[in-house]
Amino acid sequence: MHSQFSVHIFSKLIFLSAYTTFFWLALIVFLFGGYFFATRKMKLPGKQVLVCLGVIILFGVIGARILNAFLNIHFYIENPQRLWSIKLQGFSIFGSSLAIPFGWIFCRAMKMDVWKFADALTPFLGIGIALMRIGCFLNGCCFGRPTTLPWGVTFPDFGRAHVHQIANNPLGFLSGSIAVHPTQLYELFAALLGSAIVFWLIKKQSKPGIAFLVFATGFSFFRLLNNLLRVQPETFDAPFLFYPLLYSFFVILGGVFIFLKK
Repeated sequence: MHSQFSVHIFSKLIFLSAYTTFFWLALIVFLFGGYFFATRKMKLPGKQVLVCLGVIILFGVIGARILNAFLNIHFYIENPQRLWSIKLQGFSIFGSSLAIPFGWIFCRAMKMDVWKFADALTPFLGIGIALMRIGCFLNGCCFGRPTTLPWGVTFPDFGRAHVHQIANNPLGFLSGSIAVHPTQLYELFAALLGSAIVFWLIKKQSKPGIAFLVFATGFSFFRLLNNLLRVQPETFDAPFLFYPLLYSFFVILGGVFIFLKK
């Protein structure tokens, strides 16, 4: 698809890809939404919130790039400049969990309630994920396996999904692109549902940390299922069981913490 948006800034026409646009929207929503919710709803100190937000974003981005490099190691060996590239591509979302231990350390060092801070950021994390998946959908990446279900999506001929189909069936170019699972939209709805549940738990004044843990556990379980429908990129080098084991680890860990918090 490679959809683009154009904007005029100081009389200059600037083109932004759909993926880049929604990536920045997601970051803005997470940053500003998380800050105002943490300071106004959770009554946390503004300066400490800003510092910890900066730490989380920094290590979240670093972690997402490191995990992507690990999963596509041969591609990065052939293109080492991609490791430190500032282009908004080449990120694996669960690598952002690297931000959790560093965020925890900085929150504790600044004497801020870690669990309340995590709860405050979580709903906007879900909204941010949903926005990024809109970008993925418009970009044509992160697509699913072929399906005959009525909500299957047919991407343009010779787009990423069609090229993958041709690679697996050389005669695919004759029949054109076939419908696939819109795994990007599945994740979008899962993230928004998770955010809604978090808002509800906070409104019900659940124990600090429960909202964050419920989202993390539930979203990890969803990714475990969605992974069965998603097509990995051609550069993917990790073993087949890597993602199922990773998601299962987070589901179990989240379940243990929920039990302990209860």
